[in-house]
Amino acid sequence: MSVIPLTQARRAICMSSVIWMFFQTAACGLSLVFKLPAISNSSSETDTMEQLQIFVNIYVTIFPLCFIGMSITIAFYPQVAPNIVNRMAEFEEQIEELWAAVPKKRSPIWVLHLLKVITWGSVFPIYLTGPGLVYLNLDPLNIWGHTSTNWVYNLISKLIRILMVQFLATELVKSALAVLLVGLPVVQCLSKGTQLLRNVVELKTRSNSNSVEIGIYRQFQVWTGYINVEYCYRTVPPLLFCGVCMIICSLHGTIRMYSTLPIVLYPLLPVTAGFTLTFQFTLLPQAAEVYEKSVDFVGLLRRQCTRRYERKVTKSLRPVGIRCGPFGMISSRWTVQVANAVTDNTITLLMAD
Repeated sequence: MSVIPLTQARRAICMSSVIWMFFQTAACGLSLVFKLPAISNSSSETDTMEQLQIFVNIYVTIFPLCFIGMSITIAFYPQVAPNIVNRMAEFEEQIEELWAAVPKKRSPIWVLHLLKVITWGSVFPIYLTGPGLVYLNLDPLNIWGHTSTNWVYNLISKLIRILMVQFLATELVKSALAVLLVGLPVVQCLSKGTQLLRNVVELKTRSNSNSVEIGIYRQFQVWTGYINVEYCYRTVPPLLFCGVCMIICSLHGTIRMYSTLPIVLYPLLPVTAGFTLTFQFTLLPQAAEVYEKSVDFVGLLRRQCTRRYERKVTKSLRPVGIRCGPFGMISSRWTVQVANAVTDNTITLLMAD
């Protein structure tokens, strides 16, 4: 896997999409500051419309923040993803020699088909989101529709608004797919690779050398360090924390706004809720499993190795895992805390209505 060199124009477009995502998020946040105090002084019909606009503003403020780290990585650090993916192929070649000693397990074929469906199916919402939001006057740039009575100006402004929403939707889908197609193989590689090394060590007697397994695991440590510094520090914290906010917001909207939102927009809420829940509770347990299996493997090596040199080397080994920026390594405790945070805050928000 390699990076296709882009022309200056295409590279500028790729970078401008990230900049537009940032400014759009900032504009939506600023818009909320002015809209929230004014909603209590409006009539019933206007009040409903403003509530919808505020809810959509909250939605399009949080959702881009989930993937802004991945967008920055793609636009400004394009070599990171190929470096990560190519290393997985090298690890597979090194571990293939150990496969004769343990049962071979491949991922089920339905996983590949599911990824293909998600990849191709995510393209269609891009073409529906822009015209739908602009037609209902719920897009972040809806103030443009009230600045003139000239139909030519209104037509041009609506076309610009549709293009801006399409631009944002394309960037979001691209970043979400990149997180899925890079993040999931990485955690699977680390988790299954560590488990495979453990199985090989267990089949050996205490007198056998474990230098090959120790060498591969030390390469895992270096590779994981690169992933955490170049990829996870930018991608994981906004994906995790803003993703939890997105789950809570979409669950609240699914339950409370079924009779308020237009029939065209309401399906986006349960779809987003299902997507974010699947995203969080698929990647997060897999990332936690990497750390747990790594701790288990390091402990086994320290008990299994009897040679003096190997015992000294095993003392220097540390568990590998996916790091959430400066907040620590993702473990099984994180999965429980995220589930509790989603449940508690969703119930609190529903009771506050």
